[in-house]
Amino acid sequence: MKKYALNIALALVISAFATMPVRAETVRTCTSMYGGGEVCGESTTSVTTTVEHKTVDAGLDELELWQVLAGVVSAAVVTSLLYKATYRWYILG
Repeated sequence: MKKYALNIALALVISAFATMPVRAETVRTCTSMYGGGEVCGESTTSVTTTVEHKTVDAGLDELELWQVLAGVVSAAVVTSLLYKATYRWYILG
């Protein structure tokens, strides 16, 4: 029961902080010319910046189901072969 209460509390805290605006930040940039001194300046972003979530095209539309299944099967075969090849060392070692 404690575990469920902790998970709910954690989810509430994360969701509360997920929509908070980000404070302004100060950026310091320095430039130097050859033979001259260094010139530094500071600039700040806007007072309040809100985080925006944008959907990005990941390019997964081109994958066919057989390609995904082939990748999963090949990973399973390689894993099982490595397990069988090194099983003796786990027992002896």
